[in-house]
Amino acid sequence: MGTLLIYILKSAVCLAVFYLFYKLLMSRETFHRFNRFSLLGLMIICSIIPFAKISMDTPDETVQVEISMDESLMMPVMVDENIATEASDISTMEYITTFAAIIYITGILFFAVKEILQFIKVLNITHKGKEEDISLYVKDNTGKIKLIVTDEKISPFSWMNHIVISRTDLEENGREILCHEMAHITNHHSIDLILADICILLQWFNPASWLIKSELQNVHEFEADETVIRNGIDAKNYQLLLIKKAVGSRLYSIANSFNHSKLKKRITMMMKKKSSPWARAKYLYVLPLAAVAVAAFAHPEISKLSDEISSVKVNDFSAITKNHEVENTYSKPNGLILVKGTVVDDATGKAIRGASILERGTTNGTISDENGDFTLRTTENSVIIISFIGKQTYTFIASEMEIKGLKNNPIKLKDDVQNMDEIVVVGYEPAEQPKKEEKVQHKAGNEEEVFIVVEQMPEFPGGMSECLKYIARNIKYPTLAQEAKIEGRVIVRFVVGIDGYTSNFEILHSVCPALDAEAIRVLAQMPKWKPGMQRGVAVPVKYTVPVTFKLEKQNTPQTQTIKSNPVMPGNVSFNKSLENVLIVIDEKVASQQEFSALKPQNIERIEVIKEDSKAQEIFRKYGVFDKKEGVIMIKTKVWNDEPTVTLSADKMDSKTAKIIKDKLINDYKK
Repeated sequence: MGTLLIYILKSAVCLAVFYLFYKLLMSRETFHRFNRFSLLGLMIICSIIPFAKISMDTPDETVQVEISMDESLMMPVMVDENIATEASDISTMEYITTFAAIIYITGILFFAVKEILQFIKVLNITHKGKEEDISLYVKDNTGKIKLIVTDEKISPFSWMNHIVISRTDLEENGREILCHEMAHITNHHSIDLILADICILLQWFNPASWLIKSELQNVHEFEADETVIRNGIDAKNYQLLLIKKAVGSRLYSIANSFNHSKLKKRITMMMKKKSSPWARAKYLYVLPLAAVAVAAFAHPEISKLSDEISSVKVNDFSAITKNHEVENTYSKPNGLILVKGTVVDDATGKAIRGASILERGTTNGTISDENGDFTLRTTENSVIIISFIGKQTYTFIASEMEIKGLKNNPIKLKDDVQNMDEIVVVGYEPAEQPKKEEKVQHKAGNEEEVFIVVEQMPEFPGGMSECLKYIARNIKYPTLAQEAKIEGRVIVRFVVGIDGYTSNFEILHSVCPALDAEAIRVLAQMPKWKPGMQRGVAVPVKYTVPVTFKLEKQNTPQTQTIKSNPVMPGNVSFNKSLENVLIVIDEKVASQQEFSALKPQNIERIEVIKEDSKAQEIFRKYGVFDKKEGVIMIKTKVWNDEPTVTLSADKMDSKTAKIIKDKLINDYKK
């Protein structure tokens, strides 16, 4: 229905514009036959133009930077279960479209009934009247015209091949009236009126459709009057007859009535001098006007709006599902279907939490929960897309769930390393980069509704390319992790709050505390974003970014390069070598190898102590008399007491340290 409404609206706009130009340029010309077919042609042209399609695609802008990167990695995350109502309910646009469709169909039914009743009245009066031989009054060259004479006092009219006239009019002015009505029949004016009525039926809300029918009836009368004068009837006597009959009533709009048109216009047109043949050139206005209409409808903004209305259906972007398996079932409430499924990893069979399930072309979406389950209300023909970072996108049509066997089987998502855009940090030794201290502000926003996709997505100052440059400039490979030969990919999810600051950092994939902290540090110190907007109101929006830390075999200084995909990392920089650091695990001095073998999920508490009086006290406690620059105290998980984390590092402000501390407690306590 949305597609039909868009077609009707486009056609209505065209009809209004074309009629306006006709009225200004052609309505005063004496080319009655030409004007008649022009009006009919306008209705046909305006019904075709909405189907015309031209491409106005604009080339994508490319930003040249010193490092190669793919901005597609900065992908928004689908919201949680309690995300915006748009994710599960019918969109506002769908409500508006449905309401408009109801009004439109009601109007069609009303005017259709009205036309049917008028047609029945015409049939009744023709059946009640007496049929007489028209050749007794005027010459009938066709031999097909039927004359219906009635005793009722009605205004003369013609319909198809019938002429209806009262006995009084036939006896007083029969020849003039019959000649006029015969002109309507021989020129097939009734067919014109049928086409005009169909146009009104489809565009009853459009004043232009009513005006075009009125203009067409005027042209019919001009053409019939011209025929009467050509047949030798005195023009002045005929005009007096028109004045006399002007007081009559016109009951049947579907028929050609003798006294229909405005009297002044008809008399003026009969006396008017014939237009110059060159005036026909003005009809060429149709060509540029049609081109402008087609180009206007192809304009990206108009095209986007019309596509949104015409596709009032849900297309889902589903994230990666458990092993590509999805338990999908659906029901049909009010023409919608409820899509349910489970997203799993194809390789491990484990549930994927946070997979995005989105309806293509809309903001209707959701995310999978900790069990990989999701529920989405959509239409049967909507395209559902399931996606997740590092996984291949899975696409299906909602109504084909049973056909493809998705109803009883989980949806499994495969790894897609090629599509995984991420920032790769390479190096051995920390690069010495001057670093600005930035004031970091955070908004908890835990009770706020978090969005996945909004009308206006958050924007980093200078655009996404500047965001990636910022990350590349500020990210460091912690020396602690380099010396321990720790590498891997850290995936961080964060929220751009309504105040524009990043917050709510969550490590979706952890490598080690140092690398996780470095990723969070950079994200936490990002400058203020322009917040996302939904219906004119600032709202929090989730983003997910992966960062890969990779060690080179060469003994080269640390360098920072962006390989394929950019990701958002945060970090605490440990500028200390493991050889000069005392490592204590569970109250026992540990080697570098023991530290490297320690799994992050087994760590309950980490305490990093710089070289100070407390560190000297620990050195004495464990009998370490070699020159050391710091201490790393690690306690593995024993759920007897509340874990604590104390972080101390150079050039770290208190707010950043607090964020990192909270994340380490929350993530590694799980």
